[in-house]
Amino acid sequence: MIKSLNVKTIVQALAILQRELKESNYMALIKHMFFSDRYHLRHYGFLYTSDTYLALKLGPVPSTTNDIVTFSSFLEEQMSKSDFNYLENSIEVTAKHEIKIHETNENHLSESIKEALNFSIKNFYKFDKFKLAEITHDYPEWKVFEEYFRVSKGKGSQSMDISKFFDNPDLENSPFINDYLKGIDPFADDEDFLAEMKEEYLLTGSIR
Repeated sequence: MIKSLNVKTIVQALAILQRELKESNYMALIKHMFFSDRYHLRHYGFLYTSDTYLALKLGPVPSTTNDIVTFSSFLEEQMSKSDFNYLENSIEVTAKHEIKIHETNENHLSESIKEALNFSIKNFYKFDKFKLAEITHDYPEWKVFEEYFRVSKGKGSQSMDISKFFDNPDLENSPFINDYLKGIDPFADDEDFLAEMKEEYLLTGSIR
């Protein structure tokens, strides 16, 4: 079962992203969810979405978040009736790949989550869904599947290793970061700090 806390946190985070970015394409919103989740993990030790990540041709996809914005047929079986009703009242599908989020409450968003959302907005606001997807391809957690998607011709999906979110990209082999972000990784942080965070995450599965 998907927990009520996770459902409301995800929807409220999406609402902030939509409002601040003026973005209705759910694929673009999902990429911002990934960027903010990655930031939150690296700084606070856990994914605020509590999501499971899959690598697809167009980059990392948070599974539950994707189910929510696409109203997956599995959703009704995975959550309580009240949570499903909440989703139906909070998210409106307005066109193919387009959604409108009606939620205005932020009571399930901590200051650290808002900080993570603002990080993604500040650093990636200017890019469309395709450029956002390309940027994600430079990060180690997706890049390990580059050969898989080349051979499969973009088909299929792979489970992502969340601990790799702590790793930094090889900037000499990061064409999209170099092109779109002038070679500067917005996630760059103290190597020792990240190593300590990753070690504790590997020991505990989260840092809280």
